[in-house]
Amino acid sequence: MMLSVLLRTAGLVCRQPDVEVSGVTDALSCVKKDSVFVCICGARFDGHVFAAEAERKGAVAVIAQTPTSAAHCYCVPDSRRAFSLLAAAFYGRPHERLRLIGITGTNGKTTTAFYLRAMLEAAGERCAMLGTLGTSVDGKTVETGYTTPKSDMFFAALQKAADRGCGWAVAEISSQALAQKRVDGAEFRLGIVTNVGRDHLDYHGTAEALAAAKARLCLLSRTVLLNADDRSAPVFYEAAERAGAEIYDYSCDPFIPAKKNRFYARNVGGRAQGADLTLCCGAQAYPARINAPGRFSVYNALAAFSAAVLCGVSPALAAETVKSLPQAPGRAQTVLLHGIRVCVDYAHTPDALLAILRALQTDGKKPIAVFGCGGDRDRGKRPLMGRIAAENAAVVILTSDNPRGEDPERIISEIAGGIPAGTRVFREPDRRAAIGLALELASPGDTVLIAGKGHETSQIIGEEKLPFSDMEEVMQRCRREEDGNKQRRILKTEG
Repeated sequence: MMLSVLLRTAGLVCRQPDVEVSGVTDALSCVKKDSVFVCICGARFDGHVFAAEAERKGAVAVIAQTPTSAAHCYCVPDSRRAFSLLAAAFYGRPHERLRLIGITGTNGKTTTAFYLRAMLEAAGERCAMLGTLGTSVDGKTVETGYTTPKSDMFFAALQKAADRGCGWAVAEISSQALAQKRVDGAEFRLGIVTNVGRDHLDYHGTAEALAAAKARLCLLSRTVLLNADDRSAPVFYEAAERAGAEIYDYSCDPFIPAKKNRFYARNVGGRAQGADLTLCCGAQAYPARINAPGRFSVYNALAAFSAAVLCGVSPALAAETVKSLPQAPGRAQTVLLHGIRVCVDYAHTPDALLAILRALQTDGKKPIAVFGCGGDRDRGKRPLMGRIAAENAAVVILTSDNPRGEDPERIISEIAGGIPAGTRVFREPDRRAAIGLALELASPGDTVLIAGKGHETSQIIGEEKLPFSDMEEVMQRCRREEDGNKQRRILKTEG
């Protein structure tokens, strides 16, 4: 793409000889000859400081919010928004070549995306997925380290999906990405809002700011699908109406009056490992069965069902697909270990921890809970999660969860501040040892919840990113026990 054409997409007029642009980036390390460098003010670095160096490395133009020493500097009111617009244009506006769905919400984004992709594929559609687990095209997943990648990575992934023949792309859109306008260059065929709970207040500051950030998805979407039962729903109805979007909603609460075109679940009957229910759209009703625990699984399946129908999948096929939905890695992922049910879940917010703990209670028997809180993140949620665990777990084991630059013991102490006296609680900052302790305390018939990291395959301690997987740790212990039992049987036979 020629520089003059690219700059025009951000409302800029080229003031230099025209050249073919080789890339758009906000990272100095990625600058190459004839690329465009965008100065972003981040939490740790201010890109404006590197403008002249980017030009020396070959950048043909610099986009900035304030004047820099670069010879070819173009000033814009908002460099983050400009980055998204420029990236979208450079990669050929790939969202126009496929049908893009965005999902935001504190909890349920990944599972809803997994479910929706399964329903679209059941209908014969090819669907890419971008989210917490990485970018997945044609069954191949590449980790990005983001729930929603930076603008250049986001639109490059969409271009790849479109080039490989995908008709759809489902993307998890985080509140930070919306606040930072990473996807402003896109238009979403459908925007889905699952819920709003406490998370990332270290970034947004207030619950109101968090909801307002998520509501920006409504401004970028032609059609929106809202959770009518969520307490923050009015914020999203208002945003969608202001944007002129077509509004649909879904509900599991028969007492919530219908506001818009409604999808709903009725006759929800819980089972130990899932639920039976009826999925409804209009006057049509379809029996379904979810093989995942908890009320939250019903909401995730209902959101995916509603979205699939809006995307043209027949309601009957979407409801039938619910019975065989795939399990998202690290989302209520359960294995049986010598009669002990072990569940690995990504729950790292108060609402999510409460939901999974309640879902795992059977016949009034509470699970053993292993969890921690991330370092250098929202400290206010720590005692809240401690109290929730104390009230809903038989035993609480506090441990590390990506302590980053904080002292793990201090994080544990802040969680413990919400735990009342009399609670059976252990403190073990070594996560591997904490998992081992939970399994030692458990007996056949018990449930162990290992919460907070889910699918993650590393533990961030200080500046180091060390390999660690909750599920792999559980499976290794299972293999070691099986090997030990096998060896004991051999010795007994030989004796």
